[in-house]
Amino acid sequence: MHPIDGRASLRQAQREHAPREQAPREQARRRAVPAATLAATLALAVAALGPARSDAEEPFPEGAGWRVATGAIASAGLVALGPERAALRIAAPPGWKTFWRLPGGAGLPPRLDWSRSENLARVDAVWPAAAAFESFGARSVGYAGVVDVAVQATPADPERPVRLRLRIDYAVCREICVPEFAELAVEPPSAPRRDAASEALRRAHAAARRPQSAASLGLSAECAVAPAADGGAMLRIRLSPADALSAPFVVIERRPADGGAGREAAHGSWRAQVAPRSLQLETRVKGGAEGPLRAHLFDATHQVAPIDCVVR
Repeated sequence: MHPIDGRASLRQAQREHAPREQAPREQARRRAVPAATLAATLALAVAALGPARSDAEEPFPEGAGWRVATGAIASAGLVALGPERAALRIAAPPGWKTFWRLPGGAGLPPRLDWSRSENLARVDAVWPAAAAFESFGARSVGYAGVVDVAVQATPADPERPVRLRLRIDYAVCREICVPEFAELAVEPPSAPRRDAASEALRRAHAAARRPQSAASLGLSAECAVAPAADGGAMLRIRLSPADALSAPFVVIERRPADGGAGREAAHGSWRAQVAPRSLQLETRVKGGAEGPLRAHLFDATHQVAPIDCVVR
């Protein structure tokens, strides 16, 4: 695959490459996205994005059961840990970044397609905490180096085994962005694996950085959304104290009624201080005020647990 240059293609790529981690039947209907629209040039600032593990370690040790696909720059691997548990790993070289599931202003989301799996009713992917970084004056959310994603599968028929088949489209970025993809398949064992590599992965998932509660950061956060006269909606978030996060960034997620994967509805950065120790951001929301909205807050080292937005 070839790197893609040109900022003009980024907005088109984001529109066509919206994040989707849906039930298998819905995934099967999605349209394939041409590789030529999947990335744009990004000059990524050096930021402390907190990789899930050291870049110096071997990301896919032999004998651990990984199914690995190596791309132009990065690799992706899938391994079964038990009848309904698996691990997905994206491994980028030192200095390269990849994106969280809702990447913000200048990012391309990973896209997980489980539609070819067998006996799969639902799959939940648990991403570790991400962090914000800047690119061309815009802000995105993602990871440096290697990231581990815990995967929980729910079988359609509990009496039959699940067979996982994954197609993942993602991008890795440095001075340029390179679109990657992998097709991976695993046959989960009938009982949880107890070998040293599997136990190490379980410990890594348990110890992974998770979004922190606002209270644990000494932060008070309020999110409210109100219908606008033109049929859209305006969202307002207030944070205090103003210095609880460094250069905070927010991504607004619209959650579907069935609790499945959400879509990005807005994003923004704080630019104005409205009181001595508080910050306020107002931004338009795609799709109006309907449906549950959640605010995800980030800075260069933290991700705050989601905050529900109240309709006013």
